[in-house]
Parts: sequence; C-alpha cells; structure tokens
Amino acid sequence: MKKSKLCFLSMVVCIALTVFVAGCGGDSSADGTGTLKVTLQDAPGDIEILEVTIDEVAVHFVPNGAVEEDGDVDIDIDEEETEDGSDDSGNAGWKVLLTGPKMFDLITLKDNPTELGILELAPGKVTQIRLILSETTPAKLVVDSEEHDLTVPSGTVKLTGNFKIVADQETQIKLDFDAEKSVSQTGNGEYKLQPTIKVLD
Repeated sequence: MKKSKLCFLSMVVCIALTVFVAGCGGDSSADGTGTLKVTLQDAPGDIEILEVTIDEVAVHFVPNGAVEEDGDVDIDIDEEETEDGSDDSGNAGWKVLLTGPKMFDLITLKDNPTELGILELAPGKVTQIRLILSETTPAKLVVDSEEHDLTVPSGTVKLTGNFKIVADQETQIKLDFDAEKSVSQTGNGEYKLQPTIKVLD
C-alpha cells in the first residue's frame, strides 16, 4: 500500500516538473538581444558640397519593464550619462553608436546612405537619438563652385521616437539630413547651418 502511494506521488511530481519546464521554455521573446542599426542620408538639392563633422551619435535606451506606476519612464535623461555602446546591453541610459570626429559630405549620401553604428541591446525601446556636431572642425559649404563659410548656431540635434528593440531582430533607424532646409543665407550673405534631420519610415 505504501509503495502504491509513493509511486503515485512520484508520478505527480514528475508531471508537475514537466509542466513547469514546458511553461518556462514556451516564450523566449524576451531573451537574447536585438540589433539596432542607424544610417544617415541626404535629400537631393542644389548644394554641391556640404561637409559636417560629427563628434558623437548616441541613443537613449529603456529596457522592458523600466516604468513607474503611472506609466512614465523611470529614467533621468541626463546629458552627462552617456555610456559606451560596449557596456551592458540591458542597462538604461545613453548608448554611443559613433565616437568622432568623423566627417561626412552630406551631398554624397543622396544615393548612398552611410552607417553610423550598430548596437546589440536587450529587448526594450529607443526613445531619443542625439547627434553632436563638432565645434572645432568648421562645416564646409560649396554652392555654384564657390566655397562659403558656414556657422553652426547649435551643434546638438535631438530626435524623439519610440523604436522597439526585439530579441533576434534588427531595428533600423534611417536618418535623413536635409541639406537644402538646413542651410540658410542671412542678409549680409553669410550662411548658417541649422540641422534639419528627420526619421524616415
């Protein structure tokens, strides 16, 4: 009689363990990392050369589950909290894709998008993209075969969004730097660069 009870209990335990293991392995969507790829291109226009030097490209990453009770992201977005992209892929904060200085002739990017960087991130979302233009390397502008000085009033460009990072999938963010809309001419003939960048679908 005792042997029968023991056999019955052993069978129940085995069944329970089997169900538990199956339940744990049924959904692996939150495991592993996803790939984030950011590219830069330019819309067509009449400018012949527009060279800008980028010191840094970073994204702000929020892992799944990092929310407060009211649903707001429980992350303090601080300019000084930039982290190298090689750090833990599951930590929230700024992740660097590109560390410059690196020069780009935006006009050559019309039909040839260039890669700014690739990151491996845990499942979550990217909420902001930040580009910092160089303050030490001046931008270069050529219009009608004539070179002009180009001042940059603000060297930091921020783009907001909600780009999901999914395990074992690539999320591509395409940035379009509109040269024609970014360059303006003042009354005294000087040119200014106020970067106009949008995220393409």
